[in-house]
Parts: sequence; structure tokens; C-alpha cells
Amino acid sequence: MGRKNHYKMPLPMSRAPLDAIVRLLTGVEIVEHELEGKTWDCWVHPERSKTGKGYTRIKVNGKTQWAHRVSYATFNGSIPDCETVNHKCRNTPCINPDHLELMSIERNAEHRHEQEKQDKEVPF
Repeated sequence: MGRKNHYKMPLPMSRAPLDAIVRLLTGVEIVEHELEGKTWDCWVHPERSKTGKGYTRIKVNGKTQWAHRVSYATFNGSIPDCETVNHKCRNTPCINPDHLELMSIERNAEHRHEQEKQDKEVPF
């Protein structure tokens, strides 16, 4: 039995079917994203709807999935129940598999909290 899905969305654990991969990559644009002195080439869908936090979704086998999770599972390998997918680039619409990494759910929550704290400390 898998972990409880607090997003109320099925979690892809392995590679998506070919039609979903084509839809995932169709319309992707490469957008430069600056973070801590590094430039990331993020893959984003400018036309795809996003959640309030910027995450994009895609239908796979008739079920709505998080696009970054589909990308990770397709290009990097399966996602264990005890892990989540973190954006190293901190750009939530990004689906570039090179920018995605597995992380424990607990560590991901800590990481997000650390990032939010850093973002508040940055002078404008």
C-alpha cells in the first residue's frame, strides 16, 4: 500500500505511455531561470494551466498527474512510495528531468521551509 496522497492526485511511479510523453513535451519552451548565480535551462509549458504554486498537470491514462513527476518517472526512473520529486532549480513549472531529484517527503518539507526562509531574508 502506498503513502497517502495529500494532493488528491494519483502518483505516477513508472514511465508514462508514449502518447502522454508526446503531450508532456509538446509545446515545451526552454526558459532561462537564475538561481543563486547559476542559470538553469528550464522546460516549461507557457500555455498549460498551473496551480497557485506554479505546478503543471497532465492526463495519463485518463488520470490527472503532476507533470514534473511524470517527467521524472519517464526519464529518470520509478518513484518509490516514500519519496517525492524536488525541483533543484526551484522553478515549479519546470519539467526538465535534469532539474528533478528524488527526496524523502520529510526532507522535502524541510528543504521547502529553508527556501521560504531564505526568500524572506533576501533584501530587495
